[in-house]
Amino acid sequence: MTRQRLTAALVTASAAVTTGVLYGSPVELRPHPQGSVALFPPGEVVFYAVRARRMRVFVFRTLQHDEPLSSELPGISPRARLLLQTGTVGRARRLEELLVYLNRQGRLPTALSDGFYVRLHALLSGRLPRAKILRRLLEQEHEAAHAQTSA
Repeated sequence: MTRQRLTAALVTASAAVTTGVLYGSPVELRPHPQGSVALFPPGEVVFYAVRARRMRVFVFRTLQHDEPLSSELPGISPRARLLLQTGTVGRARRLEELLVYLNRQGRLPTALSDGFYVRLHALLSGRLPRAKILRRLLEQEHEAAHAQTSA
């Protein structure tokens, strides 16, 4: 029997660096000398914020095994599949708004495909998405998922 590999995310607050989970469903929280560690199962999408000199949010999917393109992320162990990263407070705020919107729509970020996050990253890197564009992205995601289950 294969043992499930958990991904650890450090949750801490100090004068220099603050880290925290904006979204994710940890299976366990453990104490750590610098704060606590949230443990996530494979396949979970996590929104993880790092506030130091600037605000960054990493959106990643946890893995059962390392992949050739898996990424080392600050405060995360082991490596994960990076789906998108923001580097400004404004874009981080847009991701928080996305979480609120998904919650209102009854959609789980973990259920969205990696391709959805790649497209979202492209939008965040350019002009910030309006609600209409976000709705269209979610419609495309729903159509793609429906086509896969119908096939």
